[in-house]
Amino acid sequence: SSITLMADTGGTWKEVSRNNYDASGTHTGSVAICFPPTSGYYWTCPKNEGNIFLMDMQGDPDKRIIRLNQPTADRFDRGTVITLMFTEAGTRVEHSGYIELKSGADFVSVPFSSITLMADTGGTWKEVSRNNYDASGTHTGSVAICFPPTSGYYWTC
Repeated sequence: SSITLMADTGGTWKEVSRNNYDASGTHTGSVAICFPPTSGYYWTCPKNEGNIFLMDMQGDPDKRIIRLNQPTADRFDRGTVITLMFTEAGTRVEHSGYIELKSGADFVSVPFSSITLMADTGGTWKEVSRNNYDASGTHTGSVAICFPPTSGYYWTC
């Protein structure tokens, strides 16, 4: 299980997202399927089916994602955090005026990779994090280890 927190004012934190697994290892959150558009690069993921989306490339992962949920009625509320999960390599999420990626670097999926985005204004998105492994199995994202305190409940990461 994991939880993602965002720094707030005065040394406090706000929950951004979490994934939960029960004692048997079964994911207890909802995962929705997001299908590619019939044409173009504007994708619409089912807004009312959760925040985690398995990106179904229908056997052709060589696709581009330039915009998500463009129609006003399909837009997520500002601050909503979603995760796009990929099982195949080759799908490109492009840095653009609609999807702002860290350091302007496109995200290219590898097997079992994911990218987490936060909805902003006007149907735009900002990258929160990414989970990539290169062909050798080396993690190419940034992960820090946080150790528990020696006493008490105050963690320092």
